Amino acid sequence: MILLNTENTYAARFKNTAIVTACGHKGRGANTRSQNYRAFNYELEIFDNSQNFLGILCGGFPITSTTSHNSPLIKFFKAIGIFRNPVDFDPGELKGIEVRISVNNVCDSQSGLRSVVDHFHPAIV
Repeated sequence: MILLNTENTYAARFKNTAIVTACGHKGRGANTRSQNYRAFNYELEIFDNSQNFLGILCGGFPITSTTSHNSPLIKFFKAIGIFRNPVDFDPGELKGIEVRISVNNVCDSQSGLRSVVDHFHPAIV
């Protein structure tokens, strides 16, 4: 787990990507029901401005209503500068693609203090 400076942007490269489906629970008490959730999970190799390897940052976001322009997956495509049909998208094609990221540091009771990707940006050519 790495902790990055929130004032910088970092070069990153996709190492692993996958779309995962898992069963979870929604609701409370007598209204609890199972529901399938889909998420886009990724691992990024992070580099500083001198191309020194800093570490690996894991993350993901839900895949919901992929027909809407407000879908997290479509917003992700626009942010990294690619255009794909979400129905035909293969996450394996992102392996090795370079992007720029800005990070934010968060803290929770399960994972403690850690860096998460705040925004994706197209790679600077």
